[in-house]
Amino acid sequence: MKYSPTLMPSLAIAGCGAIWGLYWIPIRQLDASGIPPSWTSLITFCLVGLVSLAALVFQKVRTGRLHWSIILTGLITGTCFVFYAVALIMTEVVKVVLLFYLTPVWSTILGKFLLDERITKFRVTAVGMGLAGLAVILGVESGLPKISNLGDLFALLAGVLWSYASVRVRDDPQAKVWEHVAAFYVGGAVISGIFVLLPIYGLNNPPSINAVQDSMFWLTIFILAYLPSIFLMFWGAQLLSPARVGILLMTEIIFGVASASLLSGEPFGWTEAVGVILIVGAAVVDVSDRLAASTPANAGIKRG
Repeated sequence: MKYSPTLMPSLAIAGCGAIWGLYWIPIRQLDASGIPPSWTSLITFCLVGLVSLAALVFQKVRTGRLHWSIILTGLITGTCFVFYAVALIMTEVVKVVLLFYLTPVWSTILGKFLLDERITKFRVTAVGMGLAGLAVILGVESGLPKISNLGDLFALLAGVLWSYASVRVRDDPQAKVWEHVAAFYVGGAVISGIFVLLPIYGLNNPPSINAVQDSMFWLTIFILAYLPSIFLMFWGAQLLSPARVGILLMTEIIFGVASASLLSGEPFGWTEAVGVILIVGAAVVDVSDRLAASTPANAGIKRG
């Protein structure tokens, strides 16, 4: 039987989305055990970040080549994931997932101003639906929607940063995929290190040795499930069109919202349901437009 060459990368991207939709479970389990998300990020990022840094330095020494732009991109993506992890502790899971997935709004705006992309009527529709979803999620009962806590702000900023990083990756075809992955881990380690020093209640308390020992099961799950998924994400993205990647990643919304409503005990009513419909609808409209105008796969990312 002959399989489509896009089957395995498609399964990889969809699987990564599903895994990241359940990201809140180990993060909250570790936090309950005495390891705040900032410290969880620092521990896990440093494990791979040191090896990644050595690889980047070795390449620089051996070949004299290193695209310094990827360092900034790595810092941005690292900040994005630390913000996302912290937000999962500070606000509702559904709000975090939905606020993060306002990417059609930010990618349209950034694409226009940074890449001079054409804004179609579908993109305008997607932006309108996304902003409407934002208003519903943040609440419009008492007037203009507003950020109610730091968790909401971190989730919103994580989506903006991810959109900006995606634009930078598309606009940097010289860098290889492994370089972006390595820079992500180095950037994540740096940002996590900064975050544990910030005077934010509950985030800068270092875990005890006993807490780390008692949490080895969840730390192992975190490392084995989530760190390799980054490699799979970039591998799949280099073999598929950005539009298809966008569609497949919607599994994160499905698994995140479903698992949170079933397992977290957080309220899920008509407000959250309307927000889901609007933001998922915005993503569908945006991705459909990109799919219609998509370029061949690998147009923006160099294999390596």
